[in-house]
Amino acid sequence: MVVLIPSYKRTDVLKWVIQSVLQCDHEGIKERVLLLIVNNYYPNKKEVKAIISSFEFRGKFECEIIHREKTLPAVESWFKALFDSVRENEVVVLLGDDDLLMPWGLKNRYQQILEQKADMLISDFYDRIYFF
Repeated sequence: MVVLIPSYKRTDVLKWVIQSVLQCDHEGIKERVLLLIVNNYYPNKKEVKAIISSFEFRGKFECEIIHREKTLPAVESWFKALFDSVRENEVVVLLGDDDLLMPWGLKNRYQQILEQKADMLISDFYDRIYFF
């Protein structure tokens, strides 16, 4: 499972986003849980590295950082990162650099993707969660 966290100039909450992922229940996830952080604003390189170094990634959790030397259009940056880092048939979750996960967030997304044999999970958090 890859949790893609794209970041651009917004590092003030990145620490809390990462912490929310690391605190998620991951029992039953049969893959590694790779936090793939894509820093699309090179001047933030030191700050992003400092944030990442404040965490311990244990067990299934791994972390990879990609620092873009040249800012790319968002979607291009995300897809390039995915093509370079994701293994075949791995579940991918896109998490904004200011979005937090609830403790059941990873496990829930993983299970729904597998149960629905889905290519993509779309969720709307206004009233309830929808899975497709």
